Amino acid sequence: MAHPRILAGHGYGIIDDIGGIDMLQEYYDTPDDEQDPDLLDWLGGKIDLDQFDMNELNKELAE
Repeated sequence: MAHPRILAGHGYGIIDDIGGIDMLQEYYDTPDDEQDPDLLDWLGGKIDLDQFDMNELNKELAE
């Protein structure tokens, strides 16, 4: 069975339910050592918003 595949991209993308674009920008601009611990716990740790792993994303889509 065929499934969708990612052919190109840039960056992590949008974090669902973070509080909109303003909160996403605040997260991106806040130094790691000043991040809200509750937010990091909710996210499951620090997310590198510049990261893009096409192979990993395609693997997840295939599953």
